[in-house]
Amino acid sequence: MKRAKQISKVIVLLFATLIITSHSALALTDLSQDELINKGFNAYEKNPCSTTTTSDTFTTANGKNNIQKAYNYFVDQGLTAAQAAGILGNLRQESGPNVNESSHNTAARPSSVSPGSIIPGETWFGGGIAQWEDSNGVPGRWTGKNGFLSFVAGKGDFAGKPQGDGKTWKDINIQLNYIWWELNHTEKGALAAVRTATTVKDATEKFERGYERAGKPVFEQRITYANEVYGWATAANAVAEAGTPPVPEHHRAAVRV
Repeated sequence: MKRAKQISKVIVLLFATLIITSHSALALTDLSQDELINKGFNAYEKNPCSTTTTSDTFTTANGKNNIQKAYNYFVDQGLTAAQAAGILGNLRQESGPNVNESSHNTAARPSSVSPGSIIPGETWFGGGIAQWEDSNGVPGRWTGKNGFLSFVAGKGDFAGKPQGDGKTWKDINIQLNYIWWELNHTEKGALAAVRTATTVKDATEKFERGYERAGKPVFEQRITYANEVYGWATAANAVAEAGTPPVPEHHRAAVRV
């Protein structure tokens, strides 16, 4: 009888320890998520309804802000966390990524095609999260037949397939879908290069060289932004998806710059 009571006490103590430990873990989890929210990423939310899309079948980005939405979008297309973060490092350097007035590419120069002839009332010569623009007065990634404005309006190579109302383009989903279209058509080489990347640094550099091709790339800042996104996303992923372990330390070390 005495032995039975001792066993019972041990069981009670073990149970109490488990309760205390679980509450401590919950508190740490909550703190980690709060820290992520303060940094502007929030908890990573995998879109339960999304699937990898083909280049001409578009999807809706899931998330609480543009950084999260864009990251989730590229992961949903089958890219790794490091590859998606590399793209985000570039988009953050280019625009934030912002879709409002701050995304105006004021350095862009006009081409022989007026933006207003594609989307009535449009006056910008370039902009968006990837800072699309034409080159040397030649219609291209902004006013070309397969440029962003034609994509939105459903004109040129996209005849009959407008995005949304065919006029409103300051929308994160529309812009992400255009990036994905380019990566599967006119910018295939960039996607192929990014898919070979195994680190955040490599993915960031390959996306810049293959897709953005900035005059002054400022790689250090792009890589810093990309590593921040990778850190927020992988930490938040462990918080938000029950049962998912955090990224192994050796993997984290491999993607640090």
